[in-house]
Amino acid sequence: MGSYEDACKAVGRDKDNKANNNVCEFFVQHFNSSYCSLLFVLATMVVVAKEVFGEQIKCWCPATFTDTQVKYTNNYCYVRNTYYVPFGHTISHYPEDRQEREITYYPWVPIILLSQSVLFVVPKWAWMEFQSSSSCSFVSKLTKDQSSFNTEDQSKVAHIMNRWLRNRLLKTNRGMLLRRNMFSFEFSRESCLARANVFCCLLYALNSIGQIFVLDNILGNEFLTIGIDILFENNYEQHGLGMLRFPTVTLCDADIRRMTNVKTYTVQCSLPNNLFNEKIFLASWFLLVILSIVNLISLFSNLTIFIRRRRSVLIKRLLICSENPVNPSQDVGNDRELFDEFSDTYLGVDGVFVISMVGHQLGAVYTSVLVENLWNIFYDHKNNDEKIN
Repeated sequence: MGSYEDACKAVGRDKDNKANNNVCEFFVQHFNSSYCSLLFVLATMVVVAKEVFGEQIKCWCPATFTDTQVKYTNNYCYVRNTYYVPFGHTISHYPEDRQEREITYYPWVPIILLSQSVLFVVPKWAWMEFQSSSSCSFVSKLTKDQSSFNTEDQSKVAHIMNRWLRNRLLKTNRGMLLRRNMFSFEFSRESCLARANVFCCLLYALNSIGQIFVLDNILGNEFLTIGIDILFENNYEQHGLGMLRFPTVTLCDADIRRMTNVKTYTVQCSLPNNLFNEKIFLASWFLLVILSIVNLISLFSNLTIFIRRRRSVLIKRLLICSENPVNPSQDVGNDRELFDEFSDTYLGVDGVFVISMVGHQLGAVYTSVLVENLWNIFYDHKNNDEKIN
């Protein structure tokens, strides 16, 4: 075995990688709830501004129509939906065929985009609600506006977390804990925080994936494959694929009553906002697809905290590379059961998860000091118990 210093440097690099992984996992959640939500709010503002300061729809009416009738026709077609028939195609005389081609989403684009923005925030609300109703809220209070800690502060944080860990152990029915081995997954009462975090990650993944299918259903224009068609169709515009999905020229059947007679006029209408809608929803497709992949990776990455071996290796690395290193070949290696009790029972899944949260807020260096202080508290407590017994 090489020197202790070399080993510490080697695992120190791994420790930094682990810390970066934790930061990336938390950044994924922050990107979903903050940046994506903001992007859809901005998109909503663009569409609303275009509708307020521009014309949502402009229909080409017969010359016999008065200004009032033209205005009525525009409003009527905007509310009752228009339908798209490509130039060169015969307009069907059957109402059912026209109804199948209706552009139903056009008046509701701002609400659709705003709803997407809200959906990206829902998982964060769920996590904040759970955090505020649990004892985990002390983590954010400890790390808020405290980028640097002195020795006294570090010891204070460790003792506060020690009380939380021991209270958690008292509340846990140890007889209900699952029997564990090195590669087992642990889902027990002591891992409620980690499970809540995984649940929120699952919500983020379901949100991004679900929005793709919901938009495909709402837009009704093969939204599922819009990005693929653009990437692999060199003549996307020539084939009219863009017009089929977001047409700018449509038809409308306006019913106008004259005395006792109702006459139906088929007018041609322009939908200028669809020029923006196409670009917005196209960008939305790429964003949602990329987010779905990243969210799934983040979900599986967060699930690894339930693997006992991963937690043990992480805690041992933090102990080795603290300011006053605990040499595993001397202090931990000679008493494997003691370290296992510290990692599996004392810290547990939630303890390691909270340490990851602290590391995300304050960095890997402070996390090493925290774990070292917790180890010293645990070690002293065990020694005192042995002396009493």
